[in-house]
Amino acid sequence: MAKSDATHFDDYPEQTRVKHSILRMYLPAYLNIIKTYNDKMLFLDGFAGRGSYDDQNSGNEVPGSPLLALELIASSQDTASKVHTAFIEPRNDHFQRLEHSVNNFVKSRGLVLDPWLVNAEFCETIAPILRDIDEKEHELIPTFLFIDPCGVDDVDMSIIANILRRPKCEAFIFFNMSAVSRIAGLLQTNNNTPSLNKIYGSDDRVEILRNTLPYQADAVAREQLIVDTYLDAIRNQGEAEYVVPFRVEYRDRRATSHYLIHATKHALGFKIMKHVMWEAARNEAGQEGRMELRQASAGDLSSQMRTDLVQMEQDIVNYLNSHGRSLVRLFCSDWVERPSDFFSEAAYKRKLLDMEQRGVVRVIAKDGSGPKPSSSRMKRKGQPTLANDYFVELIT
Repeated sequence: MAKSDATHFDDYPEQTRVKHSILRMYLPAYLNIIKTYNDKMLFLDGFAGRGSYDDQNSGNEVPGSPLLALELIASSQDTASKVHTAFIEPRNDHFQRLEHSVNNFVKSRGLVLDPWLVNAEFCETIAPILRDIDEKEHELIPTFLFIDPCGVDDVDMSIIANILRRPKCEAFIFFNMSAVSRIAGLLQTNNNTPSLNKIYGSDDRVEILRNTLPYQADAVAREQLIVDTYLDAIRNQGEAEYVVPFRVEYRDRRATSHYLIHATKHALGFKIMKHVMWEAARNEAGQEGRMELRQASAGDLSSQMRTDLVQMEQDIVNYLNSHGRSLVRLFCSDWVERPSDFFSEAAYKRKLLDMEQRGVVRVIAKDGSGPKPSSSRMKRKGQPTLANDYFVELIT
């Protein structure tokens, strides 16, 4: 039994809080969209754990993903009557606590559909169900798949992709960068890497890593190759056009612990998840968000030098310089839905407002008749707003 697995639920660190915050903000949005057109949906937690964490700071028990999902589902009669849940956990001790927690929730709330609790491995549980669905030519109901293992065992791209390819199915995946990196480091001396082949879903992808990792310039480049290869597997094998990674740094060292990856076939889900992730990384001082949670390096100068925001502004300036006056919607909607764009709608709006305040751009009225300064626009919490149907242009 790995120590990390044995003690994983004995603390509730910031990175787990942020992960649950992302799930708490996104899952209701997904369910509320899907329920409009479907009477049945599924929340599938493939590595459910014991159902709760021990918060060492407060001394309280904190809901894990199973109880968090049930709470969100139970909060609306529409979702409570339509959303099925399945919680899979292989460890007997974790499963006993999970079963106790979930059953207590159902007894006390009595609103949700009876959860399906399984004390088994994720892949061995799901693979035959998917085969049976296909053999009977049935459809899998819209499913939100949550993959959050302690390590890398039983994380199989073929199963994840099989679910993702189906209509209205999405996945939120914990990608253990630290563990995958260690395994990938053995590729030059070990030709037998079955866990890596399962993670990436293809011998060819593992061979690409084997042949190219040694030639990367540094650790940053090697990490980028490892995660990009995984994202490509999700896009290609899972047929998910929109894939967004959120990097999580260790608390005690300046290195990547893991990525939280969301995959969907729909631009709207991509747009919403980017907003959720971006805002989850904004700190209490109101500094701009990012697609990562910095912990050990949070106070470093490099963390404050936002080259990504500098590049965002340069891209806006270049576009306006080439195309002239443009709708705010172009940046805050059209650009946000580009699969390669990892900025949120709110981040673009805050950048445009910042550029207006610094005299880089001016805002033009909706009818194009002339300037619409911030003093004449609606305020929210004392700050000027910027509607999508205004125009912006460079001040030359």
